Amino acid sequence: DHTIYYSLSDFRSDSAKQNFLRAEELKKQITGLESELEELRNEYALSSNAKRRNLSSSILSKEDTWVNLTTRLKETEKTVRNLEIKQLNR
Repeated sequence: DHTIYYSLSDFRSDSAKQNFLRAEELKKQITGLESELEELRNEYALSSNAKRRNLSSSILSKEDTWVNLTTRLKETEKTVRNLEIKQLNR
């Protein structure tokens, strides 16, 4: 299907709409986390070895969070599509 939705009112399924809003929130979280990671990586590049050890654990933790959030985003987007398709096929 090549349908493109331009607003929330395009959704016919309320569940799909709610999941879409969750996906949008996840995207915001991911974008913010990516900015934080970029700053930490830049700081890491300019830091001494002692400070790098502290930064590396923070970077790794945030990278794990990023992986989890992006996985949840993909799953949520898939759920949105499936819920909307189910509603359209009724």
